[in-house]
Amino acid sequence: MNIFQKIFQNFPAKIGSILIAILIWVYVGSGLAQIDTFPGKIPIDFKNIPQGLVPVSDIDSVSVKVAAASALWKNLNTDSFSAVIDLAGFTEGTYELPVKINSNVPDVQIVEVSPAKVLVRLEKITDKEVPVVLQVEGKAADGFVVGDWKLKPDRVKVSGANSEIAKIIEATAKITLAGEKDNIQRILKVVALDSAGNEIRNLSFSPAEVVAQVPLVQASSAKTVGIKVVTSGQPADGFWMSGIETEPAQVAITASASLINEISFIETKEINITGIAVTKEFTTTLKPAVGVTVLDNVPLVKAKIVISPIGSTRQFQVGFNWKNLNPGLKVASVDPQTVTLVLTGSTYDLSQLNTKDVAINVDLSSHPQSGTYSVDITRSNISLPNGISFSSVVPSAINVRLENL
Repeated sequence: MNIFQKIFQNFPAKIGSILIAILIWVYVGSGLAQIDTFPGKIPIDFKNIPQGLVPVSDIDSVSVKVAAASALWKNLNTDSFSAVIDLAGFTEGTYELPVKINSNVPDVQIVEVSPAKVLVRLEKITDKEVPVVLQVEGKAADGFVVGDWKLKPDRVKVSGANSEIAKIIEATAKITLAGEKDNIQRILKVVALDSAGNEIRNLSFSPAEVVAQVPLVQASSAKTVGIKVVTSGQPADGFWMSGIETEPAQVAITASASLINEISFIETKEINITGIAVTKEFTTTLKPAVGVTVLDNVPLVKAKIVISPIGSTRQFQVGFNWKNLNPGLKVASVDPQTVTLVLTGSTYDLSQLNTKDVAINVDLSSHPQSGTYSVDITRSNISLPNGISFSSVVPSAINVRLENL
């Protein structure tokens, strides 16, 4: 193709673009309009979706820069624009496709769209049956909580892209409470949520709605429970999840009298730890069971996932260091005289470990008089070098006989 062919290729479209640009700048130069980026995101809609296929994209909205009269700007909202990707004629596969933006408001000119093109994957539609769970937002009246709710039906069929359907284990029906104290019956839309609590688009449900029967009952007294971090996946090869720490570690809850005694912890939303090889801190949210109200204001939970290399185990026979012994007493005897510690760590660290590097510190401050006492040996008693973890101790209790000096 010579230079003249390149210049005149798609010549009418190029001339049209130039004329539109000139008109926009003349319009702005007149002082009647301003050019700026609209502050909201415009959701992308797909049209002419091929039969038997469904579109999947990591980008579901775009930003748009427009030229409009200053008086029009305050009236613009996301409904003022439409963003469309036309899928007519495409087959299964991945494509980079242009986003067409239209203004639904007269005298508003589109200057730029970002991104202008989006990667779209067309996949075959598949379906499966999943249970439906109730998600409660808001709160009932003071002193009331959700009782044993029911959904009809309690299972639905979800259809969508195979890659999305494979990840869905349940559907969700959301209900929002605003101070009610009487039993509730509502028709609720069925959705699927990702790990961040956002709705997964381009799915269809059969049926699309369920009937929720939600009794509201008198709350029982409050109690404090722990937080259980829910994880999925496995760390990188050669590593294991050796511990989990949360901030906060506990929360106060209330529930009905029939439910509250059964609850010992509140779960978090799932955290994916696939492939991680170092200790990492995640931020997640609580996922209390329906009927459980969290009294503390805990919008986010910090979860520290401790990742350690998989190593070996080694046994040590270890004696005791006596701490805080009453000055008028002595340890006359201890049975047994040593315990067996099973320690874990990397093969190298364990090979360098000596008995003198390990200590069992027994606090006797709670035994101020002579006598024979049973003392538990726990992880808090054991001092270990960095990189070495405690696995077990046998026996887990010793008998200590104290005598007067």
